[in-house]
Amino acid sequence: MRVNVLLSVCILMFSTLAQGASISLSVGDEDIVALETSSVGVESSVGGLADFSCDDVHRLGNTGEPRIPWKVITVLLPPDADLSTVTCRLERPVLEAIDGTWQVEPMPAIATRDEDGREIVVWPEGKRFIDGRDADIYENDAFWPEEQVRLTGAGKLRKWRLAEVAIPRRLFKTILRRIARLGPLASAPT
Repeated sequence: MRVNVLLSVCILMFSTLAQGASISLSVGDEDIVALETSSVGVESSVGGLADFSCDDVHRLGNTGEPRIPWKVITVLLPPDADLSTVTCRLERPVLEAIDGTWQVEPMPAIATRDEDGREIVVWPEGKRFIDGRDADIYENDAFWPEEQVRLTGAGKLRKWRLAEVAIPRRLFKTILRRIARLGPLASAPT
């Protein structure tokens, strides 16, 4: 019998900028893992770009997307978990704005050099880019990324099943140039 899996991600962030997050993952009603993440600071750097200071994070964006930090967690699932049913969600996210206006640089394009040393830049097809930014994101009046938790993969390691979950440590509202973090969650109804 295969087990259907739903990863519920609960993030509790404290009210100060220096605090990290407490993350819990569950399969059904059973808690799988709970961990603390490191804090994420943000300062204005040269040229007015947001400079995120943090440990143990990844930059997961595609070319032209805002270059924000993500926390990636690998979760060990039961051996009989059905990987086709693995999902994740953030229960009732609350966003807290960080004071100030910010500019978040985009993820750079993939580049290489030919045999003569000339740079070859590869831009994804089917997207509009303005100054290296994905125009559909940077011209949209909404926080990015839209999802507050992302299932980046699921697979097997011998008899065990694994899921990889990514949580953006900051969100960026491009037109207003605002940064937000996931804030404290409301208590769940009984």
